[in-house]
Amino acid sequence: MYGRLPNEAELYRAMMLISHNRCDEARRLAQELLDKAGGQPVMMSGVAEVLAACGETDAAGRIAADSDLFAPNSPISKFRQALLLLAWGNRDRAISLLSAAYEEHEAELIWLACDPRLDPIRQDARFTALLDGVMLDSPGCTQG
Repeated sequence: MYGRLPNEAELYRAMMLISHNRCDEARRLAQELLDKAGGQPVMMSGVAEVLAACGETDAAGRIAADSDLFAPNSPISKFRQALLLLAWGNRDRAISLLSAAYEEHEAELIWLACDPRLDPIRQDARFTALLDGVMLDSPGCTQG
């Protein structure tokens, strides 16, 4: 009735499909988004994340390389880089990037407490320390 969903909504729909073990559908949506995204780095990162989470690691790697997603001057945040690495199963490097994001005060770190894509590292003491640091640094939060 209102036309097609925005690309961002389609991307999150694909991520929800993954959480319901519907990777074939998520993969199809990601492939469609490749054509619609116009090379936007944030969308390319999301598409690569969906593909990696669905086991399409080679395709995700090509997208990451073609879009320079892990370059030192990457157009995406370290937080988003960490999410992509988690989709690949690289927990240690993801935590390292989240630590760098914390040092740089990246705004997206507010999602540490609730983003389900971070569940694979939620029990890691390094992650807990990062989360505690973000929560203590937040306006309105006081110590002790």
